[in-house]
Amino acid sequence: MNQNNTKARNISFDVLRIISALSVVVLHVTTKFIMMNEVGSLDFRIANLINSISRFGVPVFFMISGAIFLDEKKEVTVKKYGFTISFEW
Repeated sequence: MNQNNTKARNISFDVLRIISALSVVVLHVTTKFIMMNEVGSLDFRIANLINSISRFGVPVFFMISGAIFLDEKKEVTVKKYGFTISFEW
């Protein structure tokens, strides 16, 4: 296999994806507990705390996508992604 044709994979993005995916799962599970318990109860407060901590997952997914898509070494063309831009007045 030619070394020039292989793409280097960034393991840190994969680790962030795994952590973010688990965070989103925790976010959805704790939402159920927040809705089931009375406001102000200990269970509500714990679920709300965990829910608040796990909210970083969604923005991290967007940031990873942006970092990969907007890599300086890649040439991104509109034609490559199948978009057609036309302006008609």
